[in-house]
Amino acid sequence: MNTIQTNEMTHEEWLLERKNGIGASDASAVLGLNKYRTAYDVWVDKTSDSAEEEESPNKELMEAGLRMEEVISAWWAEETGMKVRRDHKIRSHPDYDFIRCNLDRTIAGNNGNGPGVLECKNTKEVMMKYWDDGPPLMHFTQIQMQLAITGYSWGEVAVCFGGCRFDRFPVETDTELINDYMIPRLVEFWENNVLKKIPPEPQTEKDVLALYPAQQGKVIEAAEETINIHQKLVDVREKVSEFTDEKEKYEEQIKLALRDAEILTSFGQILVTWKQDKTSIKFNEKAFTIDHPKLYEKYKIDKPGSRRFLVK
Repeated sequence: MNTIQTNEMTHEEWLLERKNGIGASDASAVLGLNKYRTAYDVWVDKTSDSAEEEESPNKELMEAGLRMEEVISAWWAEETGMKVRRDHKIRSHPDYDFIRCNLDRTIAGNNGNGPGVLECKNTKEVMMKYWDDGPPLMHFTQIQMQLAITGYSWGEVAVCFGGCRFDRFPVETDTELINDYMIPRLVEFWENNVLKKIPPEPQTEKDVLALYPAQQGKVIEAAEETINIHQKLVDVREKVSEFTDEKEKYEEQIKLALRDAEILTSFGQILVTWKQDKTSIKFNEKAFTIDHPKLYEKYKIDKPGSRRFLVK
Protein backbone atom coordinates (compact mmCIF):
# COMPACT_ATOMS: atom_id res chain seq x y z
CA MET A 1 0.00 0.00 0.00
CA ASN A 2 1.46 3.36 -1.07
CA THR A 3 1.00 6.43 1.13
CA ILE A 4 1.46 10.18 0.70
CA GLN A 5 2.03 12.32 3.80
CA THR A 6 -0.44 15.20 4.09
CA ASN A 7 0.53 16.93 7.35
CA GLU A 8 2.79 19.41 5.53
CA MET A 9 0.51 19.92 2.49
CA THR A 10 -1.39 23.15 1.95
CA HIS A 11 -5.14 22.76 1.46
CA GLU A 12 -4.73 23.62 -2.23
CA GLU A 13 -1.99 20.99 -2.66
CA TRP A 14 -4.24 18.43 -0.98
CA LEU A 15 -7.14 19.28 -3.30
CA LEU A 16 -4.90 18.92 -6.37
CA GLU A 17 -3.56 15.57 -5.13
CA ARG A 18 -7.14 14.31 -4.68
CA LYS A 19 -7.62 14.65 -8.44
CA ASN A 20 -5.10 11.85 -8.98
CA GLY A 21 -7.48 9.20 -7.73
CA ILE A 22 -10.95 8.17 -6.61
CA GLY A 23 -11.38 8.80 -2.89
CA ALA A 24 -13.37 6.53 -0.60
CA SER A 25 -15.92 9.34 -0.21
CA ASP A 26 -16.26 9.44 -4.03
CA ALA A 27 -17.09 5.74 -4.28
CA SER A 28 -20.80 6.00 -3.46
CA ALA A 29 -21.30 8.69 -6.12
CA VAL A 30 -19.54 6.62 -8.79
CA LEU A 31 -21.68 3.62 -7.79
CA GLY A 32 -24.91 5.64 -7.95
CA LEU A 33 -25.52 5.34 -4.19
CA ASN A 34 -25.14 8.99 -3.18
CA LYS A 35 -28.16 11.32 -3.17
CA TYR A 36 -25.98 14.44 -3.12
CA ARG A 37 -23.44 13.67 -5.88
CA THR A 38 -23.32 11.63 -9.08
CA ALA A 39 -20.61 9.92 -11.10
CA TYR A 40 -20.68 12.94 -13.42
CA ASP A 41 -19.90 15.28 -10.50
CA VAL A 42 -16.89 13.12 -9.61
CA TRP A 43 -15.80 13.05 -13.27
CA VAL A 44 -15.91 16.86 -13.50
CA ASP A 45 -13.88 17.13 -10.30
CA LYS A 46 -11.21 14.67 -11.46
CA THR A 47 -10.85 16.01 -15.02
CA SER A 48 -10.83 19.75 -14.27
CA ASP A 49 -7.60 21.67 -13.73
CA SER A 50 -9.02 23.83 -10.96
CA ALA A 51 -8.06 23.28 -7.34
CA GLU A 52 -11.33 24.79 -6.16
CA GLU A 53 -13.69 22.60 -4.16
CA GLU A 54 -17.07 21.57 -5.57
CA GLU A 55 -20.01 23.68 -4.50
CA SER A 56 -22.13 21.61 -2.17
CA PRO A 57 -25.67 22.23 -0.90
CA ASN A 58 -24.42 20.83 2.42
CA LYS A 59 -21.33 23.03 2.65
CA GLU A 60 -22.12 24.32 6.16
CA LEU A 61 -22.82 20.80 7.41
CA MET A 62 -19.56 19.55 5.87
CA GLU A 63 -17.58 22.36 7.54
CA ALA A 64 -19.24 21.56 10.85
CA GLY A 65 -18.34 17.91 10.34
CA LEU A 66 -14.65 18.78 10.01
CA ARG A 67 -14.77 20.80 13.23
CA MET A 68 -16.70 18.06 15.03
CA GLU A 69 -14.32 15.28 13.95
CA GLU A 70 -12.07 15.81 16.98
CA VAL A 71 -15.07 15.79 19.34
CA ILE A 72 -16.66 12.68 17.82
CA SER A 73 -13.41 10.69 17.74
CA ALA A 74 -12.70 11.59 21.39
CA TRP A 75 -16.28 10.65 22.28
CA TRP A 76 -15.85 7.28 20.57
CA ALA A 77 -12.53 6.64 22.35
CA GLU A 78 -14.11 7.43 25.72
CA GLU A 79 -17.11 5.17 24.99
CA THR A 80 -14.98 2.20 23.89
CA GLY A 81 -11.82 2.66 25.95
CA MET A 82 -9.78 2.22 22.75
CA LYS A 83 -7.09 4.52 21.38
CA VAL A 84 -7.39 6.39 18.08
CA ARG A 85 -4.73 8.20 16.07
CA ARG A 86 -4.74 10.83 13.35
CA ASP A 87 -3.47 9.38 10.09
CA HIS A 88 -2.12 12.34 8.05
CA LYS A 89 -1.87 10.19 4.91
CA ILE A 90 -3.44 9.61 1.54
CA ARG A 91 -3.47 5.82 1.29
CA SER A 92 -3.69 3.92 -2.01
CA HIS A 93 -5.03 0.45 -2.81
CA PRO A 94 -2.16 -2.07 -3.19
CA ASP A 95 -3.28 -3.05 -6.71
CA TYR A 96 -4.86 0.20 -7.94
CA ASP A 97 -2.91 3.33 -7.03
CA PHE A 98 -5.83 5.58 -8.10
CA ILE A 99 -8.22 4.11 -5.50
CA ARG A 100 -7.48 6.12 -2.39
CA CYS A 101 -8.65 7.22 1.03
CA ASN A 102 -8.00 9.73 3.79
CA LEU A 103 -8.84 8.21 7.16
CA ASP A 104 -10.45 10.28 9.91
CA ARG A 105 -8.70 8.11 12.50
CA THR A 106 -7.03 4.72 12.82
CA ILE A 107 -7.94 2.52 15.77
CA ALA A 108 -5.19 0.81 17.75
CA GLY A 109 -5.57 -2.96 17.60
CA ASN A 110 -6.19 -3.79 21.24
CA ASN A 111 -9.45 -5.73 20.91
CA GLY A 112 -8.04 -8.89 19.38
CA ASN A 113 -9.09 -7.93 15.84
CA GLY A 114 -6.03 -5.91 14.88
CA PRO A 115 -6.09 -2.23 13.87
CA GLY A 116 -9.28 -0.69 12.51
CA VAL A 117 -10.72 2.37 10.79
CA LEU A 118 -12.83 5.05 12.50
CA GLU A 119 -15.07 7.19 10.28
CA CYS A 120 -16.66 10.18 12.05
CA LYS A 121 -19.97 11.67 10.91
CA ASN A 122 -21.86 14.74 12.09
CA THR A 123 -25.45 15.13 10.93
CA LYS A 124 -28.85 16.57 11.81
CA GLU A 125 -31.15 14.88 14.30
CA VAL A 126 -33.83 14.52 11.62
CA MET A 127 -31.47 12.14 9.74
CA MET A 128 -31.56 9.53 12.53
CA LYS A 129 -34.32 7.56 10.77
CA TYR A 130 -31.94 6.80 7.89
CA TRP A 131 -29.55 5.06 10.30
CA ASP A 132 -32.08 2.59 11.76
CA ASP A 133 -30.54 -0.33 9.84
CA GLY A 134 -26.95 0.85 10.11
CA PRO A 135 -24.92 3.44 8.20
CA PRO A 136 -26.58 4.64 4.96
CA LEU A 137 -25.08 3.12 1.81
CA MET A 138 -23.06 6.24 0.98
CA HIS A 139 -21.22 5.89 4.31
CA PHE A 140 -21.13 2.09 4.30
CA THR A 141 -19.40 2.01 0.90
CA GLN A 142 -16.95 4.67 2.08
CA ILE A 143 -15.73 2.62 5.03
CA GLN A 144 -15.70 -0.58 2.92
CA MET A 145 -13.36 1.20 0.52
CA GLN A 146 -11.16 2.28 3.42
CA LEU A 147 -10.98 -1.30 4.68
CA ALA A 148 -10.12 -2.56 1.18
CA ILE A 149 -7.26 -0.06 0.92
CA THR A 150 -5.81 -0.56 4.40
CA GLY A 151 -6.34 -4.31 4.52
CA TYR A 152 -7.95 -3.96 7.97
CA SER A 153 -10.76 -6.37 8.78
CA TRP A 154 -12.99 -4.01 10.75
CA GLY A 155 -13.92 -0.44 11.49
CA GLU A 156 -16.64 1.69 13.04
CA VAL A 157 -18.73 4.65 11.98
CA ALA A 158 -19.21 7.09 14.87
CA VAL A 159 -22.02 9.59 14.37
CA CYS A 160 -23.34 12.58 16.29
CA PHE A 161 -26.98 13.53 15.63
CA GLY A 162 -28.00 17.13 16.22
CA GLY A 163 -24.92 17.90 18.29
CA CYS A 164 -26.06 15.85 21.28
CA ARG A 165 -26.88 12.21 20.49
CA PHE A 166 -23.99 9.82 19.88
CA ASP A 167 -24.09 6.38 18.28
CA ARG A 168 -21.60 3.92 16.82
CA PHE A 169 -21.88 1.24 14.15
CA PRO A 170 -19.35 -1.61 13.79
CA VAL A 171 -18.53 -2.59 10.19
CA GLU A 172 -16.69 -5.69 9.00
CA THR A 173 -14.94 -6.05 5.66
CA ASP A 174 -17.25 -7.40 2.95
CA THR A 175 -14.71 -8.86 0.51
CA GLU A 176 -17.38 -10.07 -1.92
CA LEU A 177 -18.92 -6.60 -2.18
CA ILE A 178 -15.50 -5.00 -2.57
CA ASN A 179 -13.94 -7.40 -5.08
CA ASP A 180 -16.97 -8.35 -7.17
CA TYR A 181 -18.79 -5.02 -7.30
CA MET A 182 -17.01 -1.95 -6.00
CA ILE A 183 -13.47 -2.35 -7.34
CA PRO A 184 -14.54 -3.34 -10.91
CA ARG A 185 -16.93 -0.37 -11.13
CA LEU A 186 -14.34 2.09 -9.84
CA VAL A 187 -11.64 0.74 -12.17
CA GLU A 188 -14.01 0.98 -15.14
CA PHE A 189 -14.94 4.56 -14.24
CA TRP A 190 -11.31 5.65 -13.86
CA GLU A 191 -9.98 3.96 -17.00
CA ASN A 192 -12.92 4.54 -19.36
CA ASN A 193 -14.20 7.90 -18.14
CA VAL A 194 -11.57 9.86 -16.23
CA LEU A 195 -8.43 8.91 -18.17
CA LYS A 196 -10.20 9.06 -21.54
CA LYS A 197 -12.05 12.26 -20.52
CA ILE A 198 -15.36 10.72 -21.58
CA PRO A 199 -18.23 11.70 -19.26
CA PRO A 200 -20.22 8.88 -17.67
CA GLU A 201 -23.90 8.35 -18.43
CA PRO A 202 -26.09 10.98 -16.72
CA GLN A 203 -27.92 9.86 -13.58
CA THR A 204 -29.99 12.97 -12.81
CA GLU A 205 -31.69 15.91 -14.52
CA LYS A 206 -28.79 18.09 -13.34
CA ASP A 207 -26.34 15.80 -15.16
CA VAL A 208 -28.41 15.98 -18.37
CA LEU A 209 -28.51 19.80 -18.30
CA ALA A 210 -24.75 19.97 -17.72
CA LEU A 211 -23.96 17.50 -20.51
CA TYR A 212 -26.51 18.84 -23.02
CA PRO A 213 -26.91 22.59 -22.38
CA ALA A 214 -28.17 23.40 -25.91
CA GLN A 215 -30.88 21.70 -27.98
CA GLN A 216 -31.67 21.92 -31.69
CA GLY A 217 -35.14 20.41 -31.93
CA LYS A 218 -33.87 16.84 -31.95
CA VAL A 219 -36.59 14.16 -31.92
CA ILE A 220 -36.12 10.59 -30.69
CA GLU A 221 -38.48 7.61 -30.73
CA ALA A 222 -39.41 6.36 -27.27
CA ALA A 223 -38.25 2.89 -26.26
CA GLU A 224 -40.84 0.54 -24.74
CA GLU A 225 -39.45 1.10 -21.24
CA THR A 226 -39.75 4.88 -21.65
CA ILE A 227 -43.33 4.54 -22.94
CA ASN A 228 -44.24 2.61 -19.78
CA ILE A 229 -42.60 5.26 -17.59
CA HIS A 230 -44.47 7.99 -19.48
CA GLN A 231 -47.80 6.28 -18.80
CA LYS A 232 -46.94 5.98 -15.10
CA LEU A 233 -46.10 9.68 -15.05
CA VAL A 234 -49.42 10.58 -16.69
CA ASP A 235 -51.29 8.46 -14.12
CA VAL A 236 -49.45 10.05 -11.19
CA ARG A 237 -50.03 13.58 -12.51
CA GLU A 238 -53.77 12.88 -12.73
CA LYS A 239 -53.79 11.70 -9.10
CA VAL A 240 -51.80 14.76 -8.02
CA SER A 241 -54.29 17.01 -9.82
CA GLU A 242 -57.20 15.32 -8.04
CA PHE A 243 -55.54 15.68 -4.64
CA THR A 244 -54.60 19.31 -5.38
CA ASP A 245 -58.23 20.17 -6.15
CA GLU A 246 -59.34 18.40 -2.98
CA LYS A 247 -56.67 20.16 -0.91
CA GLU A 248 -57.72 23.57 -2.20
CA LYS A 249 -61.39 22.79 -1.43
CA TYR A 250 -60.62 21.90 2.20
CA GLU A 251 -58.33 24.92 2.60
CA GLU A 252 -61.11 27.23 1.41
CA GLN A 253 -63.62 25.67 3.82
CA ILE A 254 -61.28 26.27 6.76
CA LYS A 255 -60.65 29.86 5.64
CA LEU A 256 -64.42 30.40 5.58
CA ALA A 257 -64.54 29.13 9.16
CA LEU A 258 -61.68 31.44 10.22
CA ARG A 259 -63.18 34.64 8.75
CA ASP A 260 -61.34 37.45 10.61
CA ALA A 261 -59.44 35.10 12.96
CA GLU A 262 -55.74 34.35 12.41
CA ILE A 263 -55.42 31.13 14.41
CA LEU A 264 -57.58 28.00 14.61
CA THR A 265 -57.18 25.82 17.71
CA SER A 266 -58.56 22.63 19.23
CA PHE A 267 -58.26 22.25 23.03
CA GLY A 268 -55.37 24.69 23.01
CA GLN A 269 -53.46 23.01 20.15
CA ILE A 270 -52.89 25.17 17.08
CA LEU A 271 -54.35 23.55 13.97
CA VAL A 272 -54.04 26.30 11.38
CA THR A 273 -52.74 29.87 11.10
CA TRP A 274 -53.83 32.41 8.46
CA LYS A 275 -51.81 35.56 9.00
CA GLN A 276 -51.09 38.65 6.94
CA ASP A 277 -47.59 38.76 5.44
CA LYS A 278 -45.45 41.84 5.87
CA THR A 279 -45.70 44.38 3.07
CA SER A 280 -42.98 43.74 0.49
CA ILE A 281 -41.29 46.06 -1.96
CA LYS A 282 -41.45 45.16 -5.64
CA PHE A 283 -39.54 46.80 -8.48
CA ASN A 284 -41.84 48.14 -11.21
CA GLU A 285 -39.78 47.11 -14.21
CA LYS A 286 -42.44 48.14 -16.75
CA ALA A 287 -42.68 51.72 -15.43
CA PHE A 288 -38.88 52.04 -15.16
CA THR A 289 -38.50 50.93 -18.78
CA ILE A 290 -40.90 53.67 -19.90
CA ASP A 291 -39.42 56.45 -17.72
CA HIS A 292 -35.73 55.53 -18.13
CA PRO A 293 -35.32 53.53 -21.37
CA LYS A 294 -31.59 54.27 -21.75
CA LEU A 295 -30.76 53.18 -18.22
CA TYR A 296 -32.84 50.05 -18.70
CA GLU A 297 -30.96 49.18 -21.91
CA LYS A 298 -27.63 49.84 -20.19
CA TYR A 299 -28.21 47.49 -17.26
CA LYS A 300 -30.41 44.75 -18.65
CA ILE A 301 -28.81 41.33 -19.13
CA ASP A 302 -29.85 38.28 -21.08
CA LYS A 303 -31.04 35.37 -18.98
CA PRO A 304 -30.52 31.98 -20.66
CA GLY A 305 -33.76 30.09 -21.22
CA SER A 306 -34.35 26.87 -19.33
CA ARG A 307 -35.57 23.55 -20.70
CA ARG A 308 -39.29 23.24 -19.99
CA PHE A 309 -40.55 19.72 -19.39
CA LEU A 310 -44.13 19.36 -20.69
CA VAL A 311 -46.10 16.11 -20.58
CA LYS A 312 -48.40 15.60 -23.55
